[in-house]
Amino acid sequence: PYTTVIRTLGGKFSDDVSALIVAVNFLYELWKHLLLAQQRGYLILSLLDAVTAERNRGVTLNKLISYVKRRFLLLPLAEKQIISLTNAWRRTHIL
Repeated sequence: PYTTVIRTLGGKFSDDVSALIVAVNFLYELWKHLLLAQQRGYLILSLLDAVTAERNRGVTLNKLISYVKRRFLLLPLAEKQIISLTNAWRRTHIL
Protein backbone atom coordinates (compact mmCIF):
# COMPACT_ATOMS: atom_id res chain seq x y z
CA PRO A 1 0.00 0.00 0.00
CA TYR A 2 2.75 2.50 0.90
CA THR A 3 4.61 2.08 -2.40
CA THR A 4 1.36 2.38 -4.37
CA VAL A 5 0.49 5.64 -2.66
CA ILE A 6 4.04 6.93 -3.09
CA ARG A 7 3.93 6.24 -6.83
CA THR A 8 0.55 7.95 -7.10
CA LEU A 9 1.95 11.16 -5.60
CA GLY A 10 4.25 11.67 -8.59
CA GLY A 11 3.55 14.49 -11.04
CA LYS A 12 2.32 12.07 -13.68
CA PHE A 13 -0.59 10.84 -11.56
CA SER A 14 -1.68 13.74 -9.33
CA ASP A 15 -1.82 17.51 -9.29
CA ASP A 16 0.60 19.48 -7.14
CA VAL A 17 -1.80 20.72 -4.47
CA SER A 18 -3.45 17.34 -3.90
CA ALA A 19 -0.10 15.56 -3.72
CA LEU A 20 1.24 18.05 -1.18
CA ILE A 21 -1.87 17.85 0.98
CA VAL A 22 -1.68 14.05 1.04
CA ALA A 23 2.07 14.18 1.72
CA VAL A 24 1.73 16.57 4.66
CA ASN A 25 -1.16 14.60 6.13
CA PHE A 26 0.92 11.44 5.80
CA LEU A 27 3.82 13.14 7.59
CA TYR A 28 1.47 14.17 10.38
CA GLU A 29 0.13 10.63 10.78
CA LEU A 30 3.67 9.25 10.58
CA TRP A 31 4.71 11.46 13.48
CA LYS A 32 1.97 10.05 15.68
CA HIS A 33 3.45 6.53 15.44
CA LEU A 34 6.44 5.28 17.36
CA LEU A 35 9.17 4.58 14.84
CA LEU A 36 12.93 4.51 14.89
CA ALA A 37 14.50 7.68 13.54
CA GLN A 38 16.02 5.75 10.61
CA GLN A 39 12.64 4.28 9.66
CA ARG A 40 10.94 7.65 9.80
CA GLY A 41 13.77 9.24 7.84
CA TYR A 42 13.61 6.60 5.12
CA LEU A 43 9.85 7.04 4.76
CA ILE A 44 10.19 10.82 4.54
CA LEU A 45 12.99 10.65 1.97
CA SER A 46 11.01 8.27 -0.23
CA LEU A 47 8.01 10.58 0.11
CA LEU A 48 10.15 13.52 -1.04
CA ASP A 49 11.40 11.50 -4.02
CA ALA A 50 7.82 10.74 -5.01
CA VAL A 51 6.24 14.14 -4.48
CA THR A 52 8.97 15.90 -6.49
CA ALA A 53 8.92 13.40 -9.37
CA GLU A 54 8.13 15.16 -12.65
CA ARG A 55 7.61 18.48 -10.88
CA ASN A 56 9.70 21.59 -10.35
CA ARG A 57 11.59 20.39 -7.28
CA GLY A 58 12.44 23.79 -5.85
CA VAL A 59 8.89 25.11 -6.06
CA THR A 60 7.42 21.84 -4.77
CA LEU A 61 9.77 21.72 -1.77
CA ASN A 62 9.06 25.35 -0.90
CA LYS A 63 5.31 24.68 -0.97
CA LEU A 64 5.77 21.50 1.05
CA ILE A 65 7.71 23.37 3.74
CA SER A 66 4.98 26.02 3.85
CA TYR A 67 2.32 23.31 4.30
CA VAL A 68 4.41 21.58 6.98
CA LYS A 69 4.73 24.84 8.93
CA ARG A 70 0.95 25.23 8.96
CA ARG A 71 0.13 21.60 9.75
CA PHE A 72 2.77 21.17 12.46
CA LEU A 73 2.15 24.49 14.19
CA LEU A 74 1.56 22.73 17.52
CA LEU A 75 4.44 20.27 17.01
CA PRO A 76 7.45 22.56 16.54
CA LEU A 77 10.05 19.84 17.13
CA ALA A 78 8.51 17.64 14.44
CA GLU A 79 8.28 20.63 12.10
CA LYS A 80 11.95 21.41 12.62
CA GLN A 81 13.01 17.80 11.99
CA ILE A 82 10.93 17.48 8.82
CA ILE A 83 12.19 20.78 7.43
CA SER A 84 15.76 19.82 8.30
CA LEU A 85 15.41 16.50 6.49
CA THR A 86 13.75 18.24 3.53
CA ASN A 87 16.64 20.70 3.29
CA ALA A 88 19.15 17.85 3.50
CA TRP A 89 17.29 16.10 0.67
CA ARG A 90 17.38 19.37 -1.32
CA ARG A 91 21.16 19.64 -0.94
CA THR A 92 21.70 16.14 -2.34
CA HIS A 93 19.45 16.47 -5.40
CA ILE A 94 19.67 18.60 -8.50
CA LEU A 95 16.92 21.19 -8.55
